[in-house]
Amino acid sequence: MPKSRLEPLLEEETLPPPAPKRPRWDRRLDARLRAWAWEVWNRPRLRRAGGAALGVLALAVAVGTYFALRPVPQPDFRTANVDVLFNYVLLTDEFNRLPVEQRLELLSQLIQRLRSIDADQSLLMAAFAAQITGEVRDQLEENVSRLAIDVFDNYARDYRPAAPPQERKEYVEQTFIEFQKTLERLAGFERNISDEERLIEGRRQAKRDLEYVQSGGMPIEDTVRMITFLNRGIGSRATGHQKIRINSMVSQMIQTLREGEVPPEEPMQRPRRSGDGQARPDPDASNPDDQPAEQATETGDEATGASAPDQDVGDEKESNPDDDADGTPDDDGP
Repeated sequence: MPKSRLEPLLEEETLPPPAPKRPRWDRRLDARLRAWAWEVWNRPRLRRAGGAALGVLALAVAVGTYFALRPVPQPDFRTANVDVLFNYVLLTDEFNRLPVEQRLELLSQLIQRLRSIDADQSLLMAAFAAQITGEVRDQLEENVSRLAIDVFDNYARDYRPAAPPQERKEYVEQTFIEFQKTLERLAGFERNISDEERLIEGRRQAKRDLEYVQSGGMPIEDTVRMITFLNRGIGSRATGHQKIRINSMVSQMIQTLREGEVPPEEPMQRPRRSGDGQARPDPDASNPDDQPAEQATETGDEATGASAPDQDVGDEKESNPDDDADGTPDDDGP
């Protein structure tokens, strides 16, 4: 007897066909772009409008890129507004790319402008100061630090630590004099003193600073704060070679000034104020030899003043004829 076979309840011919699989998103996007491009290409008017729009967009991108990446032009420091000058000096990288001498000259012109600004320029400067926050402040610190580093490195580049001691001493002393004159030109005034007087002032100041530190007058917290600021603030923007050159030259300069000979300081003359409020030199400090003569004059005046009443009394007695010989006045009337 043949075996019976169970027939399937659903035949393949009766099953619905499987649903088509949805293509990926990138293929769908590509198909839509192709369809849109084909439609635009087949329509001449739309094709010309699309080409013009693409041209305008490309031109706008090119102009924006130029103004965003172009170097900032240097303003005229004699006529430009103060806020424009501050923005160029403190907030642009173009100023940092200039030579050190040119940067110092422009900064000197800016300081001269600040001495003669009017009320409108003062408002512009206040508005500029109000925006110094965040990234603007970081850029300001960058420009100021770069200027200080480049100025010191400009002097330290020619310093030779391996030179003889006398040559190193002469170099750092000459560098100190030139640096002091540079700061005076930057501030707009130059003192008419000799180079030796400048060295004497520097030596005295270096010795006073050393005595102040050794006496404990400077708190350790202030010292640590100053060193941290120099290392992490200004020093962080200097290269390794610049740090080595600057530290070597500055250390030699401080040591040379501290070891230099200083003549004794002359006593300062304190002016005395007269009754009208004007300052007059103190005779005790300016001419001590005149003091005994003045005291003698004052003593003679006092003696004269004390004897004056006696002389007046004697004159009065001689001028009264009614007095008796014994000096008693006459009781009889006229």
